[in-house]
Amino acid sequence: MPTQPSPSTPDSDEYLDWMCISLRRLSDDERECVYQFSSNLYRAVGPNRNEKVEAVSGRLKLVKKTGKFELLEPMPGDGQRRVADRAAQKVFAHWSAGELPETTMYVAG
Repeated sequence: MPTQPSPSTPDSDEYLDWMCISLRRLSDDERECVYQFSSNLYRAVGPNRNEKVEAVSGRLKLVKKTGKFELLEPMPGDGQRRVADRAAQKVFAHWSAGELPETTMYVAG
């Protein structure tokens, strides 16, 4: 079950699972690499119960020369960029190690 640190939007009972984020490389050339990052959106349906609403995703670009990121497509519900920032951290760790895998995952806890 996802952690519920804060609602996805104000006055909402929907929450992004920002503790488990999958990443998939969409494109890669000598200058940049684009990743899609995905997570699940959950809705509170009872005092200690959530249900999955849908899978949501966004896209980010890594500039290989500098290691800087650009958010190409924000993830719906990620206004605070919790998911996007964690996805970028994971890709940056791979880039720092000299690798850019086709798929990877950010998992906390």
